[in-house]
Amino acid sequence: MKKMMIDVTSFFANLEEIAYDAASRGVARALKDAKASTKANGKTSKATGGARATGEKRSAEAMDDTMETIAAVVKDQGGDDGISMEQIKAYLGISDNSLALPTKKLLATKRLKAKGQKRATRYFPTSKT
Repeated sequence: MKKMMIDVTSFFANLEEIAYDAASRGVARALKDAKASTKANGKTSKATGGARATGEKRSAEAMDDTMETIAAVVKDQGGDDGISMEQIKAYLGISDNSLALPTKKLLATKRLKAKGQKRATRYFPTSKT
């Protein structure tokens, strides 16, 4: 009986080790494949319709298009309460990083105005929008 308990304990210890090794190899393979895929294809940005690779600068035309889109969303969806960056992001389906620079440019050219700080910032259209 005692020997049987030792065999069962040993069996489960080996099984655990085999499962851990298999999972580790699977994760390593998935990460390697993802890295190779990103290098080969270039991760694309949704802000430009997938037309540029990550790290590549946006063209002036793409920047203008993004700015126009943001301004239109703020004007159409903002209402009296304005619209948050999270709402703009959700509406357009693009990342915060893709929205940051165009939004700053819209604020600098006074096509948008902002009230609040950090995540509580609300964006409003101006007469220039």
